[in-house]
Amino acid sequence: MQRNQLLLLQRVLFRSCRAVCSLLFILSCMHIVGRPSVLHARSSKQSVPENDYKAAFIYHAARETVWPRYAFRSSTEAFRVGIIGNNDLAQTLKKLVLEKRIHTRPVQVISLSGKERVPDSLHILFIGKKMYSKRHHFIDSLLTEPVLTISDMKEFTRCGGMIGLRLKKKNRVTLNLHSVAQAGLHFDDEFIRLAEITTGISPAYLYNIANLTTFPSHVMNNPDSVFTVGILGKSPFCKKAHKMLVQGKIHQMRIKLIVTSKVKKALRSNMVYISKSEQDTYRGYLQRLHSKQILTVSEIPQFAYNGGFVQFNIRDKRTPLTLNQTAALAGLEFHPKLLEIAHIVVATVTREND
Repeated sequence: MQRNQLLLLQRVLFRSCRAVCSLLFILSCMHIVGRPSVLHARSSKQSVPENDYKAAFIYHAARETVWPRYAFRSSTEAFRVGIIGNNDLAQTLKKLVLEKRIHTRPVQVISLSGKERVPDSLHILFIGKKMYSKRHHFIDSLLTEPVLTISDMKEFTRCGGMIGLRLKKKNRVTLNLHSVAQAGLHFDDEFIRLAEITTGISPAYLYNIANLTTFPSHVMNNPDSVFTVGILGKSPFCKKAHKMLVQGKIHQMRIKLIVTSKVKKALRSNMVYISKSEQDTYRGYLQRLHSKQILTVSEIPQFAYNGGFVQFNIRDKRTPLTLNQTAALAGLEFHPKLLEIAHIVVATVTREND
């Protein structure tokens, strides 16, 4: 009984601490925007305009993010923020940053309709929820670029976006640290602590890795073909996530998804994700797959050290990937951006009884 009471007390304290942190974060955003605090707004029965909050959040997030040097062409280059699908927000943000700077740089805000090509010179791109059907297009176009992506659309971080802002949810901010690291960006530790982290493997991880890997010519030179993604073992994704995965394209090819428990079926794939449910048997699977030109990926610990090609380090904020360079023997080549953020190993497939 005493133990149950202690566990209950721990839960209450954890929730209280998180609530306080969230409140402090909201208050800091309201301070930036120059409006009364949330507490004051409630007492006077006034609500803070949604775009004011979003503008303040974008500004705050920019201050808590570190960009690599190569993201700027010169020491005097302006900090550029693009807003797609919300012109009112763009105007609000312009007023907010009129006399402010981000990392000592003047700020330019650009309103985009979504029809034009995303400018190369952006440092932040906010994608409005009206652009939900085009989310993959915008995220894909920035896969290797040091651009912080933010959106108020649902499931944004599970699509590969970096920051999700959901004003109607208790946990207002979600982060995809893998996408952030792949872009060469870093968040302040305090910013990470105040947010909800997208945990576990997400369809975006598979999608991004495949698009940042060069496959043999018979795959790459046939844009009319289908790129097959195999999931070997118990899928970590729900049906909605499966649908999300096949909505995009990999190297301009349509995606076909195979979920199976049999290696023989997985051999038909271009990329095979080996589920964590197969942790006890995956080395045997790798023996069957290693002679094929198939990209093998998993978040199983030591996966790359035992011959797998891509290992997701889910809980590692700084080194999200371990890449096995023996992938080159299978005709696979990783994009330089992946190599920059990954831990590199050279390991061949070992037998299960080794």
